[in-house]
Amino acid sequence: MSGRIELDRQITAWLVSERPVAAPEGLLEAVAAGVKVTPRRAGWRIADRWTWRHEATLRRTAAMAILVSVLAALIVVAALVFLLAGSSRPAPPFGLTRPGFIAFDSAEGIVLQTADGTSRRVIVGPDGASVSPTFSRDGLHLAYWHRPGASGPWSLVVVDPDGSGASTVAEGVNLAESEESLNQPSNIAWSPDSRRIAYAADVGSEQALFVVTLGERGAKRITGPSVRAIFPTWRPDGSVIAFQDSASETLHVVAPDGSGEHQLSLLPHTSLWPEWSPDGSMIATTAARNDDSEIFTVSADGKTVRNRSGDQGGNFDPTWSPDGSRLAWAHAFGPNNQHAHIVIAQVNGPNVTEIRVTADFAPPIWSPDGSRIFSYLADTQGAFYEVLVIDPTGVAPVVHLNAAGNIGNSNWQRLPD
Repeated sequence: MSGRIELDRQITAWLVSERPVAAPEGLLEAVAAGVKVTPRRAGWRIADRWTWRHEATLRRTAAMAILVSVLAALIVVAALVFLLAGSSRPAPPFGLTRPGFIAFDSAEGIVLQTADGTSRRVIVGPDGASVSPTFSRDGLHLAYWHRPGASGPWSLVVVDPDGSGASTVAEGVNLAESEESLNQPSNIAWSPDSRRIAYAADVGSEQALFVVTLGERGAKRITGPSVRAIFPTWRPDGSVIAFQDSASETLHVVAPDGSGEHQLSLLPHTSLWPEWSPDGSMIATTAARNDDSEIFTVSADGKTVRNRSGDQGGNFDPTWSPDGSRLAWAHAFGPNNQHAHIVIAQVNGPNVTEIRVTADFAPPIWSPDGSRIFSYLADTQGAFYEVLVIDPTGVAPVVHLNAAGNIGNSNWQRLPD
């Protein structure tokens, strides 16, 4: 046995022999009373809280704070991108949905602006003439006509809603008849799947419809020399394109591949932009009657024709509400019919409302949620200078958007709910 072990045993034996056999009387009560009246020290005053024992916790807290800050910054950036570009998700091509920007041309270029006027951005500058911006049915693309000068052929350009990614999908387009009266070669008719665009153009002495597919070069002519085709509009199922034959002034249809072209209806003297109902069951159009213009609907098979404006005279450019329950059109009033009011009619009911706000004869454009309509206002010389956002119920005040220099069509972006 070592000396160290023997010493340990002696010390242990001494401590046991010397310890008290019982705790001092009242010790437990005194300790409890002392604890009760002793205030607890604040956590931040305990030195050990700031030492290595809590280093991991501090690191986790700092990391969480950084993560929260980064997420907040990303949310702000995403909100700005969403405001400028709308959404990266496609909107439904038909039916009620959320409204995005209103797009219109002006002296500034192509402008996007919210209906309340709070946000405005020029996405295409005033380089030459850029007119008639038209959103695709899914809200993810914007097409417009462009030419570098005051005359010459047009190009059809497609961009993202923020103005980036410009792509020319058709070149060398002219349509003299429309350019003289409407300041553009053709309306821009997006297909329901937002992959194709139909337009009209001159081909020598003929007028024909063309279809161009995004991502592909070259446009395909789909109508022959037997018709002078203008103002194309796609049926919502994509099966046919309706158009005006400017020679016979009647409605025709043709498949997107050019097959099956035929006259749809005997309704005479049709003009301006026809438009399919959202369910594809009818086409609304303007037609001359008794030395005036009326609003008619034609069934998809061409057999049923109905006068919707009730022989009131001076009616132009019908458009369907997104849910197909209402029609809006421009109704002439005043000396020499220089201005129009907007008329709202229930398709399956007797209710007809005339909104007595001075507007233009151009097609009234519905917001994708059906809560607003926009039209235009021109000065005494016929130059457009405002886009008017109007409440169809007549309750909310009119919103005036500066559109000085506007000459083409405008459009409302569809966004997903």
